[in-house]
Amino acid sequence: DYALPLFLHGTNLRLLTRLDLLLLQSLSGTTTATGYYGAAQNLAIVTLGTFVASLSSPLLSTVAQLRQAGQEDAAREMASQALRLLLCLLPFAALVAGASTEIVRLAYGDSFFPAAPLLSWLIFGGVALIILSVCGSLLTAAGKPGINLALTAPLLSLAVAGHWLLIPRYGSIGAAAVTTVVLSLAALAGMLSACHLWEVRPPLV
Repeated sequence: DYALPLFLHGTNLRLLTRLDLLLLQSLSGTTTATGYYGAAQNLAIVTLGTFVASLSSPLLSTVAQLRQAGQEDAAREMASQALRLLLCLLPFAALVAGASTEIVRLAYGDSFFPAAPLLSWLIFGGVALIILSVCGSLLTAAGKPGINLALTAPLLSLAVAGHWLLIPRYGSIGAAAVTTVVLSLAALAGMLSACHLWEVRPPLV
């Protein structure tokens, strides 16, 4: 009941974070654009993936243990604080986006300057991926792993359609925009689902 939907959910996310690079290489036909995009993706999504693992797994374990111990109020409070913590990542993403040129220059040198605007987009996609992962842990701890799959199942087809339309027109920026928007929509849906299931207010309320 848990393994299959979580496996498919994880597979969908993994494909989604690689689909843009594959379609960019296929539709643009240039290896240079793919190289810049891969560099920006490594800084934004791959780097934040480490933070996802360090946050989601302990949260899932702790909240699940609280529920099993009958401490529903404590589990609900931890879920609420975790959701609020996620909003603290948005100013961080804004700082990275604003300093993207300096970050790319520091990480790769001046020759990778075209990756800077891509990083400005993808950093928000990376934060959305963190939000989606943390909300997925909360949904799983509440005994609803299937909601995770329901959130990510439509993403691949939506992303393919978006990339197919925007990459030929806008190139790498189009790919980064599609990935960021799709992940952000899923993150918003995941946060609202977690708030509803745990009966807590959305972080902005």
